[in-house]
Amino acid sequence: WFSASYRHALADLRERGGPAYESRAVCQEQQYAPSLLRANRCSSARNAGVHDVLLYGDSNAAHYVPMLNAIARHEGFVVQNLAIGSCPPISTDPAPFVTRTRLQDCRLASAHSSAAMAPYRTIVLSASWSEYGARSPDFFERLASTVRDLSARGKRVVLLTKVPPIPNYDRLCREKALSLTFLECPIRMARQTQELRRANDKIIRIAAATPGVTVFDPIPFLCPNGTCSSNLPNGRALYYDREHLTPFGSERLGRAIVGAGQAGHVLASSTSLRHASPN
Repeated sequence: WFSASYRHALADLRERGGPAYESRAVCQEQQYAPSLLRANRCSSARNAGVHDVLLYGDSNAAHYVPMLNAIARHEGFVVQNLAIGSCPPISTDPAPFVTRTRLQDCRLASAHSSAAMAPYRTIVLSASWSEYGARSPDFFERLASTVRDLSARGKRVVLLTKVPPIPNYDRLCREKALSLTFLECPIRMARQTQELRRANDKIIRIAAATPGVTVFDPIPFLCPNGTCSSNLPNGRALYYDREHLTPFGSERLGRAIVGAGQAGHVLASSTSLRHASPN
């Protein structure tokens, strides 16, 4: 009984403001499978022969795919991506850091993580650092151990900080407002919390203590003057939900980094790898 105009408007909102995992270029799954690392759709350059970089982690890695792909196209890298939902990118038992319902899948991912990363010279890791750290104080040492192992194997490692959450952001508000015309959907703002700042600082310290490891912080490009916005002034969604970017928001972030002349710093430890150009 919904009108054609309503269905069109709803579809448009969902297409423009949906989650990263619905994008074809994003390989976020609930369970690890080796075939994902060979899937052309998970690459920043379709049918490319050599992949320099693997972006690996959980949904907080997945939402960075459009950002990193925009940077890769500009810098001449080829990036493969793989994310396992709610699973930390560590090579040891993840049991202390994940829910019981995700434990089996997370253990499978952790058991195969070393083999998954083996073909790549640069590993970009991103995850909900603060969430895993809140579940156990041992998390950051486990992460540091994984990073040290990668460094010892000759890998270049880049850690991405986590974007600030916007706690009071209702991702469904604009959909509801299509029928509830009186409903107001204000742009929500937030700043980095102390909890998140502590987690991101620990990531920075891990990198500083490990040879061949760097950190890239996209927050200054996403949150001018330290304030993050859920939407653009025209209403276009930058955040999908309280802590994940939309594909549009992520790609826009990548373009901002490129436009600021900072694209080369994202994978600064890997500038010698620019031999494969995206199609």
